[in-house]
Amino acid sequence: MKESSFNALNITNRFMMFHQQDSLHDEEIYGQLKGMPIHIYMICRSPIITVDLDNCKIEKDEIMIKFNSLRSDEITEITIRTNNDEENPIVEFQSQYPFRSIDIIRKNDPTKSTAKACLLLRHLASNKQLYLEQFDLEVLYVGQAFGKDGNRITFDRLKKHEKAQQIYFDTQEKYPGYEIWFLSMSIEPRIQYMFIPTGRNDINDAEINQGVEKHLHILQNPITTDQQINVMEACMINYFDTYQYNKTFMEFPNPRHSSYDQCYKLDLNSVAFELTSNSIYSKLWSKSVKPDFMHMKPFFLHSDKDKKNMFDFFLNK
Repeated sequence: MKESSFNALNITNRFMMFHQQDSLHDEEIYGQLKGMPIHIYMICRSPIITVDLDNCKIEKDEIMIKFNSLRSDEITEITIRTNNDEENPIVEFQSQYPFRSIDIIRKNDPTKSTAKACLLLRHLASNKQLYLEQFDLEVLYVGQAFGKDGNRITFDRLKKHEKAQQIYFDTQEKYPGYEIWFLSMSIEPRIQYMFIPTGRNDINDAEINQGVEKHLHILQNPITTDQQINVMEACMINYFDTYQYNKTFMEFPNPRHSSYDQCYKLDLNSVAFELTSNSIYSKLWSKSVKPDFMHMKPFFLHSDKDKKNMFDFFLNK
């Protein structure tokens, strides 16, 4: 007999932070983030962006900044023009080797501001709705930090991370024109319920009520935060195929895995993840996934039965 109701746990990313190793030891940033539920992270790789200070121009009304993208032996020049600020104009740029950051000096401001070349280029390009392939981030590793009752965040884990050190070493040796970035994020779960007409004429009120009662039971017994995090981590590892560095969740989903067994105890039909990266103006990709701002995939918990029951309805419409 086909099931007429379908319950799924769908987990999406909410807050996302794009940062590098130096931010992990910034006490001010850490203090601001410590109280936030940032428990999932990705380690990514992208081309190094530098600023070509000798070819930047500052005029009264317009600024021209030239960037270089380094990939292996190939250098790509990128020129961005933008308006200068009339009230507090930029009067000078400064940068030192290896030219991955730029100091900005304004006429009416005694203090200079500093920006990473990569982030400044993203900001200027996004204002012009210009997307460059240099913004793509290759997902290499997916991890989590939770601790006891969620007292650890991604920064705690990434400060001392053997796998991150291995990725740094491999990148320097094999991809000298690339650098490592971290994506830290919080997540938001949703339980989705669907009543699926099966084409049967004998569906009665009792069967419908049974499906509703099951759904209410799931809502009244929510998946714990640590198991939600485990599900999100496992989904992304499987989807992006990061098993070169990830050695957990090799078989997912698996009813014998205790770290997300609540999904089976509540008899959910599937779990799924949705990941968007528009906020950092970067498309995510891996050796198995094409670059995109949005990624999603459902994982059916009970073999192919649930998949068939759900999609039969849409295929037969």
